[in-house]
Amino acid sequence: MKIKTTSFLLLAVLLVVLLAQQSNASTGTDHGFFWQCYVSGGSASISFPGAGTYPGNFAVTWSNVGDVVAGKGWNPGAVRTVGYNIGSLNGSYNNFSVYGWTTSPLIEYYVCEKGSVASGSAVGSLSSDGHTYTVYKHQQVNQPSIQGTATFWQYLSNWGGASLGTNNSVTLSNHFNFWKSHIGSMGALNLQILAVEAYGGKSGNCNATVWSASGNVAPPQQEATVTSGVPSGFALGQNYPNPFNPTTNITFALPEDSFVSLKVYNSLGEEIADLGGKEYSAGQHSVPFKASSLASGVYFYTIKAGQYTSTKKMILQK
Repeated sequence: MKIKTTSFLLLAVLLVVLLAQQSNASTGTDHGFFWQCYVSGGSASISFPGAGTYPGNFAVTWSNVGDVVAGKGWNPGAVRTVGYNIGSLNGSYNNFSVYGWTTSPLIEYYVCEKGSVASGSAVGSLSSDGHTYTVYKHQQVNQPSIQGTATFWQYLSNWGGASLGTNNSVTLSNHFNFWKSHIGSMGALNLQILAVEAYGGKSGNCNATVWSASGNVAPPQQEATVTSGVPSGFALGQNYPNPFNPTTNITFALPEDSFVSLKVYNSLGEEIADLGGKEYSAGQHSVPFKASSLASGVYFYTIKAGQYTSTKKMILQK
């Protein structure tokens, strides 16, 4: 059977399109987090300038994009409370969202915190984390997905009122439960990131930080900074500033490499943050602690390193 030249041309075009779709998404890991930078048309890049202090930090730039969805989080995702801070946002964009996918069934979901993802059919409203979200469902037909070109549903919770420079939280269980009861089933959790999306030829840049919230403390885990010099003994310093609102620094000294447990408790003795839980080198360390969602009051922090244990008091004053 003779195949016309036009058939070869069509096959070649389809192959180019498929290869382009496969290469549109870059992914990787940084400081224990998963990241994605998907871009079609134009250009976009992701970097991690503040991750040495805040492991969930990322920065994205985009220029004249057809579509970009880029950010940082986890893979696989979880039914977690996501904490986030949008430090800067310049130029034009469409939304800042907790964004993810499930498989079997294939679902793309957004919890829109800034901007808008309003699309499709409205199915009701949801109150969560002090905000009211309008919920939509929308079907994508033969569109790019984590499984190639496919037809799938989008589950969309749209608030869009987040401010820059504030610590916020998204209780995903509230959205997942609402979607399941009002739209349909969800599958196995795949990627789950705090992401900026821009499309339609937009250009801009942003900087943000994401973390898995614990007791709404933001962020629950930070990397310590270390100064030169080896101390002669173990020591836990007084936090500074003290009183504080909402950020303070907890310092400690190690005369030798040690596994450090550093935890924060409220006045009832309940653990609200774990800032250590890993090996530290000998030296002077400083760990930042943020408590934007905590009430004013007295809190305690305790260090355990080898046989050394010490507890000090700090005051959150809003």
